[in-house]
Amino acid sequence: MIKRIIVSLFIFNLFNSVSAQQWGLYTLYSERFTKKVYLVDTADVPNVFKSWNFSEVNGYSCYMIPGDTLVRSVSYGLFEIMGGAAHNGKIQKILWDGTIVWDYIYSSSTFGSHHDMCPLPNGNVLLISFDVKSLAEAIQAGASVSSAVLSEKIVEIKPTGPTSGIVVWEWKLWDHLCQNHNSSKDNFVNSIIDNPQLMNLNYGTGYDRWHMNGIDYNAEKDQIAFSLNRMGEFYVIDHSTTTSEAAGHAGGISGKGGDFLYRWGNPAVYGATGNAVFNQVHDARWTSEDYLPCPDCLVGYNNTGGPGGNTCIDIIVPPVDGNVYTPMAGSPASYFLRQTTDFVAPTMGNSQQLPNGNMLICNTGANIYEVDIDGNILWSRTANAAQGLRYDKCYIRGPVVDVISSSAIICAGSEVTLEAAANSPTESNPVYSYLWSTGSADQSQTLTPAETEVYYVTVTNTALGCSNTDSILITVFQTPEANAGNDILLTYGNSAQLTASGGGSYLWNTGDTTSIITITPAWNSTYSVTVTSSGGCTDSDDLLVTVTGGVLSVQASASPSVICAGDSVQLGAMATGNTGLDWMWSSDVGGFTSNIENPIVAPLVSTLYSVSVTSGPTTAFSSVFVEVNPLPVSPEISQSGNILTSTPANLYQWYFNGTILLGDTVQNLTPLQEGNYQVMIKDDNGCTAMSSLYSFIFVEVPFVNITSKYIVCPNPTKGIFVITSPFNVVEYYKVIVTDVYGKIVSETNGKETVNISCCPDGLYFVRLVFVDHEEVLKVNLTR
Repeated sequence: MIKRIIVSLFIFNLFNSVSAQQWGLYTLYSERFTKKVYLVDTADVPNVFKSWNFSEVNGYSCYMIPGDTLVRSVSYGLFEIMGGAAHNGKIQKILWDGTIVWDYIYSSSTFGSHHDMCPLPNGNVLLISFDVKSLAEAIQAGASVSSAVLSEKIVEIKPTGPTSGIVVWEWKLWDHLCQNHNSSKDNFVNSIIDNPQLMNLNYGTGYDRWHMNGIDYNAEKDQIAFSLNRMGEFYVIDHSTTTSEAAGHAGGISGKGGDFLYRWGNPAVYGATGNAVFNQVHDARWTSEDYLPCPDCLVGYNNTGGPGGNTCIDIIVPPVDGNVYTPMAGSPASYFLRQTTDFVAPTMGNSQQLPNGNMLICNTGANIYEVDIDGNILWSRTANAAQGLRYDKCYIRGPVVDVISSSAIICAGSEVTLEAAANSPTESNPVYSYLWSTGSADQSQTLTPAETEVYYVTVTNTALGCSNTDSILITVFQTPEANAGNDILLTYGNSAQLTASGGGSYLWNTGDTTSIITITPAWNSTYSVTVTSSGGCTDSDDLLVTVTGGVLSVQASASPSVICAGDSVQLGAMATGNTGLDWMWSSDVGGFTSNIENPIVAPLVSTLYSVSVTSGPTTAFSSVFVEVNPLPVSPEISQSGNILTSTPANLYQWYFNGTILLGDTVQNLTPLQEGNYQVMIKDDNGCTAMSSLYSFIFVEVPFVNITSKYIVCPNPTKGIFVITSPFNVVEYYKVIVTDVYGKIVSETNGKETVNISCCPDGLYFVRLVFVDHEEVLKVNLTR
């Protein structure tokens, strides 16, 4: 039963009202000395909900992380370093289907991971590692006994590939020692008790004198807790430091570098008086903020320090304000809560404090069980494990949510499309509902944000009632306001200076990239400038320069000058030398005339356009040629079986009911559903022609026997089958199953199980769609 030092009657009643029932649904553990990991359903009779069977023996611990991914330690090497005790040496990440996506070795003759580990929110993993120190190093450090030392360190590993990783952060106990044995050696201090932030090198004298075994991470404080078995203490250090700061005594949020921020359990280790609470300790950890009896408290698995030498779990309330512990040692005098047991687990074990006040306890070599606040056993399972962890239903089976954005950085006034992607590896055919922070209940939405904002979406598996939330930051940069200046009147032959404003960089239509340019136009000209802000947003402005005096002249232009028949062309006439101008356009074919300066035309054949500009008695002339390419002949669609074919062309684009079919750009099309189809073709000149509508209806297609590298297994089937290859062929393909009328009944990826159990008995065709070809198999559905 838990012994309470301070507790109110109200809290007592609250605990008892919620802790008389089990919490969560699934318990995870790895069986010691075996290759099996179990996720047990704790409802009613314990059943194995999921199990993994590996080719290598389990290490000390395992965890489930978001994405239904198992993080597992593996027994690999290290016997020569530590005699085989709780060795790991390798870490793996495994998907729900058993695929090992990360297989990383951290082991050598001088270091190696052992005991516990801690997956981090950023996807990295904290490992406990031995750090072998030679006899010479130990003597120089101030050791009082001539012996090599098996020191400890903590490393943060970032996965970089299927079997690779890098150390992105490191903390070494060897960097935070003190000793008062030899003043001529390193780490000497006059007083051990005055330096509790450091480890007394000579409190223990053996080779493996510290023996780190438990580790936990507090994301809110960015701190690490760990336990040293031989010292009978747990400790807190700062993780916000750099590796360089972690090796020293300053830096990080705490300002103390890698020194201990807090320690508790055995005052004698740093020369103080007081009772030793821990007699061997494992599994240092924080309670969660929703653990009712003691939120955000520190816990130790007291192996033999309980009544009668039994195991107990001790919980303390650390003297912390924000990130600062005062005092950093010696307080509190005793535990706040103690859960006693009737067993002795002298070498391993763990506990987990559950939100409703219950506790999960692992008695290594015997069982894992859950007790309520009064010590009543609510659930138990025989298991030889070093660690057991409980997860609720939605943590394991809830959707994994990811917000996908068309762009994370936009300019004001631009659109952005957000889409919620959900994945549930544990479930079959999940149905989701969506709720965005904007109020939208659609899977995707298109927005025009006016300012930087975080958008949230909650996705719910409607069958389970399990939800998960993800968010995305959309950064909005304001659009600059370009100003090219006012229109100006310029005498022929003179120069003018144009000054633009409104941006960080500039680009004129002259090619200049400065805000100020000098011009000397020969005729009336339009100058435009595009300004760009520091955020990459752009705006444009232009001005007209009217040139007076000089000889009357005109320059004709066409944009574009090469078109397809029927396309529009903007004609232009830039004149200089006078004002009060009259315009007259004409064409060599078609009889076109116009008296405006810049008319729009749509010629059907190649045409020469001429313009005359008159000012008083003076007239100037210019012309421009527009080349017109004829349109290709409209394509025709024919049907053979359930395949549509266009008449030959260079390029194709198919449409269904007026909507473009992305990716369908070849001469033949295999429709997926009945309806109206069209094809647009394009010739070498880029001119297009659209076919008339073709109403497609599925027809019964006789089976064509194709010699294939693939087979359907089993065949006949009762509804579920897979595609296999006796030749071990590895190709990517899509599987489309149709009935004899061509109607699609199933569509999956090639490596997935195909399920047509919902279909009536009969013959079905299995289309294997590869990148460059298709193959057809047949399967008989018989029940």
